This record gives sequence, C-alpha cells and structure tokens, in this order.
Amino acid sequence: MLRSALFVLALLPAAALANWSCQSGEQQVALLELYTSQGCSSCPPADRWLSGLKQHDDLWNHVVPVAWHVTYWDYIGWRDPFGHRANDQRQRRMAAAAGAQVYTPGMFLNRGEFRRWRRLPPGGVAEPAIEVGVLAAQADGDTVRIRFQPSEHLELEAPRLELAYLRSDRRTDVKAGENRGRELHHDFVASPPTRIILSREGAGWTGTVTKTPHPDAVAVALWVTDRDGNYLQATGAWL
Repeated sequence: MLRSALFVLALLPAAALANWSCQSGEQQVALLELYTSQGCSSCPPADRWLSGLKQHDDLWNHVVPVAWHVTYWDYIGWRDPFGHRANDQRQRRMAAAAGAQVYTPGMFLNRGEFRRWRRLPPGGVAEPAIEVGVLAAQADGDTVRIRFQPSEHLELEAPRLELAYLRSDRRTDVKAGENRGRELHHDFVASPPTRIILSREGAGWTGTVTKTPHPDAVAVALWVTDRDGNYLQATGAWL
C-alpha cells in the first residue's frame, strides 16, 4: 500500500505540490538583474558572482537576484539553451530607461545600471534603506495570491507586478562559440515572467497569478513597480 501511495505521489505534477509563501519587510529589498549569455566570454565571471548569493544571508531578505539569458550572441555559433528573445527586448527597454548601453554581462540594480558589481562582494549591493511597503505572496499549486501593502507616504495608481520562477545549479558543456570547451554553471535563471496589474483592495493592492512553474524551478522571484516602471519592492523564496 505504501509503495502504491508513493508511486501515485511521484506521478503528481510538481505544481500540485508547490505550496509556498514569501514576504518582504517594509524596507526596500534590492532587485538585482543580470543579463547574460553562454555565447559571451565575458559573462562567466558575472554568473559566478551572482551564484555567490546562494549561500548569502542577504538572499531574499535584502536582495532578490534574477538572471535573464539573452539570444543576441547565438549567431556566433552556440545557442544559449536558457535564452529568450523576450529577454533581449527587456534589456533594450531597461537600458533605454536607464540611459545605458546594451551589452553583456549587464547588471541592473533596482532598474538602474549597476557597473560597480565587480568591486563588491555579492552581498554588498544593498541600497540605502527606504520604506516602501510589504510585498507578500501565497501559493497553492499554480495559483499565487499577491498582496502589496504600500507605506503611507506612497501614492500609487495601478502598480504592476511581475513573477518569475527560477532554475539553479544548471550546468552546460558548451560546444561552440566564445566559451567553447567550457562547462558553465548558472543560478537564478529566470523563466519568462508573468505580468499583472494589481487591483485596489482597502489600503493595499492585490492580484492573482496563475502560472505553472518550470519543471526544474527551485525558486521564485516577484517584484512590483509603479505604473511608470519605477521599482518599488521585491521578494522571493526557495520552493
């Protein structure tokens, strides 16, 4: 009987077992976004730097890391298996908003270009603490319920939320391109995000995301911006 029960459990989709929750504090959590590519020889140091956050005490509580793999280096001869063209477009929009160039590795902190990451330890990215409000998420399978309770001084209209599931401990033997012959290691690899506009509920804002996690997802990251794209708050968790 026990063997049958375990067999049935093993056949259940991972999403059906994915009940998780996460919540930020009042102070703003740093959102750290890396644009990277397996086709770029300059990217592995940035990938390793981001991976350094896995064991850091600041992870999720003070910094939420996300790696977006782009495709514009694929033409060199190696197709990045984690790349999405939507990530290329995302980087162009973010770079334009920040007055930055499009390049890899490209790091953005709270939607601003972040070039000095090379001179800092992975946990040294926290910005001066400001209170923006509490972002919380509660998942029951594929359904994630979101609530953002902004600080009293914030006046918001239709804030936007994005949620992305993340893969980690991914290893690839690269056969061509600038990193030919190397084994590359990646963490916090983002799936295409789900975007929603939050709705007013009392003094806060709420919404629901329905999204099946990638089968290899081990973490989740979510963040909220105002209607003009200005970064407000983030949270995340291991699944």
